[in-house]
Amino acid sequence: MLPETVAAIVEFMQSSMDTVYPEPPSAIHGEIIRRMVPVFLEKSGLKSGRVLDVGCGQGEALIEFGKHGLTAHGITTGHEDYAACRSKGLECWMVDMHDIGSFFAPQEYDAIWLRHSAEHSPIPLFLLIQAKRLLKHGGHLYFEVPMPETSCQHEENPNHYSVMTESGWLGLLRKAGFTPTETRKFGLETQAGPDSYCAIFAQKAG
Repeated sequence: MLPETVAAIVEFMQSSMDTVYPEPPSAIHGEIIRRMVPVFLEKSGLKSGRVLDVGCGQGEALIEFGKHGLTAHGITTGHEDYAACRSKGLECWMVDMHDIGSFFAPQEYDAIWLRHSAEHSPIPLFLLIQAKRLLKHGGHLYFEVPMPETSCQHEENPNHYSVMTESGWLGLLRKAGFTPTETRKFGLETQAGPDSYCAIFAQKAG
């Protein structure tokens, strides 16, 4: 790849940071997190170990994982979210999600929680490959994203670069080296109208 092209890609990726916004706790997301953390742990069989929350917001999932006895770490690029996590005594770093493969050691984590982060990536396949690199052999991934063509029009959000169908995400997960094991859909009501999220449980293949 030409150096000029690499520089243009880096500039493009850095410009995407301009649309990052804070993620304060919300009733809808809080309820889903509290419901799905124990489901994820039950399906993965994890009773201890290390989990990384990629795009941890203000730490709701980190707190829930801690309640279940796991060592939970988070990354974010939002200064407000980072400050909120640190004020709660949570382990959190200011790291771009595309840099996790270099920031953390290979096979450092037993599980990765990637909830409502992949849609913010212009290059989600690369993100998923980096996530796989951090997982131990047989490690588990919880993956959740908003669906396209709902009343909330997630594809029109300035910071939503990748809003795809369930089959599109499943194909991307397989290309990244994951084996999807179960898919769930969440239907919910918002001020804009009906909305839908897709959750995928997956395991590191090979």
